[in-house]
Amino acid sequence: LQGKADRAAPEILSDAALALKGAVLSENIRLNRAMRTHAKEQRISDTLMQLRERYSRIATRKVEDDELRAAMLLREQLRSAIDSLDALLRQLNSTYRRSREIEDADWREIRRNLGPDEAIIEYLAVEDSAGSEGRRYLALVLRPGSAPTIVDLCTESAIERAAQTSIDERTVSLMPEQQRMRALSDLVIAPLLSHVDRVAALTVVPDGVLHRLSFAALPVESATGSTVYLDEHVVLRQLVRSSDLLTGMRGIRRYGSDAPARILLIGNPAFSTSNDGAASYSVRGWQDLPGTEKEVDDLAALCGEFGVTVVTMQRSEASETALKQLSGDAPRVLHLATHGYFYPVLPPREGSEGTSEYRYARGQTAPVFRGDPEEGDLDTRRGRGTIAAEGHPLLRSGIILAGANAAWRGSPGDESGDDGILTAMEVSQLDLEKTELVVLSACETALGDIRTGEGVFGLQRAFLAAGVSSLVMSLWKVADQATAEFMVHFYRSWLTGASRRDALREARRLLRERYSDPQIWAAFVLVGR
Repeated sequence: LQGKADRAAPEILSDAALALKGAVLSENIRLNRAMRTHAKEQRISDTLMQLRERYSRIATRKVEDDELRAAMLLREQLRSAIDSLDALLRQLNSTYRRSREIEDADWREIRRNLGPDEAIIEYLAVEDSAGSEGRRYLALVLRPGSAPTIVDLCTESAIERAAQTSIDERTVSLMPEQQRMRALSDLVIAPLLSHVDRVAALTVVPDGVLHRLSFAALPVESATGSTVYLDEHVVLRQLVRSSDLLTGMRGIRRYGSDAPARILLIGNPAFSTSNDGAASYSVRGWQDLPGTEKEVDDLAALCGEFGVTVVTMQRSEASETALKQLSGDAPRVLHLATHGYFYPVLPPREGSEGTSEYRYARGQTAPVFRGDPEEGDLDTRRGRGTIAAEGHPLLRSGIILAGANAAWRGSPGDESGDDGILTAMEVSQLDLEKTELVVLSACETALGDIRTGEGVFGLQRAFLAAGVSSLVMSLWKVADQATAEFMVHFYRSWLTGASRRDALREARRLLRERYSDPQIWAAFVLVGR
């Protein structure tokens, strides 16, 4: 990017992004799929994962001159061990081998899988070589018949100024507000439009804070000169990594009444039980969601019109235990209409005047946590305080199911060990390989900690690691009524025969006709293949 770049630089960077972006998630998905039933391979894969993690830590650590030789030798030894174990796994397990071949593909393989009127934009957040502006955002653009193109977009500080908010590990969603979205569009989309002209379908692979952005709500200039939303301009698809293009897409099929359950609809769990009063730690519990009961009933009736077999779970049946029992025999579609939560990293100690606000839950706002978490409002030793203060990002996000209020308020769970709080970490351990779509009809379920190059560490990552093909999730709070309308539009279009991304676009269009505010219609995103 400084002076004249080598002509091969875009191709090299594209292959590097393909190999490295989402590498840990790719490995988790591949190994979970391949090793679930093979103990020997599991032992090897555990060792391989540990070696890769150690190699990654060493590779990114600053090395002093006097340590350089020893560090190079250790890296070479680790690389040799990783290659040997990887080769052994390829021999032992054909599933691993086939998925590994996908990961070894280069940008030419991605290009061969693009339609004639389709392009892919892969964003990269990289350290600025100048060192003064933190990270820079680049874009790799690939379309049929052309080699990849690098576009230098902006610094992260420029995105901060456009978003009118600081960007760090506690940044939640970049809510669509007119001035903000125009400024962001000028930075991350407008410079790319000339590279994707006459494109009907656009695949986006975000990085960094762009995971918090609803690309559908970005304003762009149409061919006629009018301003439209990007969602109106092209058919959008969002992927965690570009290699997902190589795994294929599956459409929904209709099943007769004698077929096993293919769609499971879960809604309106009974969050409170008769034992909730025993909690000594008094916090606000989760409120019932009667609107989700109607949502589930309406969707069940709609599926019935198309001859799709449906099972519903509500109130006490909508439990964590029941959901975990699906592992290994999961439905084709899993719809969860309940509360979701996400806690950003707790801010550093600010003294008695410090304030942090966490917003979560469909139709509900959390209390404001004031001062040091150890000094009152947030007791980090129990209940939701333990979750909020947890260091692991897959424990700071999750789904709330039946009976969760007892544990949320600080009481122990039931004898089975399940407390009604299904964390993202628990989700990642499930076998949902047979599930092609999970719909999280809850607020802020697309959120989580962001790791540059690895995406969002939260429910999104957890379900993908569990084997799910794609997810519909929300970036911010949406009212019950609008959410229910969106879901009916989405399912009707999909059941009629549209692809998932086309069904999502149609649902957004219909909702936009009724609610012009993008804070209503642009909240839901489809992530995955």
